[in-house]
Amino acid sequence: MPWALLIILIVTNPSISAFKAYRGRDSYEGLRKSSNWFVFSIYREHANKYLAILGNFFFIEPRSEQPELPILKDSSAIDTSRKGI
Repeated sequence: MPWALLIILIVTNPSISAFKAYRGRDSYEGLRKSSNWFVFSIYREHANKYLAILGNFFFIEPRSEQPELPILKDSSAIDTSRKGI
């Protein structure tokens, strides 16, 4: 049974032409397959990424910026009174 699922995933992994049709494009300009894992692929259209699996495409939201850690500018803010730390 697991082999059947694997075969289905491999066979339904969409092609670049299917991605072009999904995006409604006439040309391949700006479209590319950035990763191919046989059971799924990652496609790019300029800065946008899409997960392709089981004949479908799913937009991947860009990661939000990680909050920056505060930078101590004054060394007096560090507690040096405790020994051994």
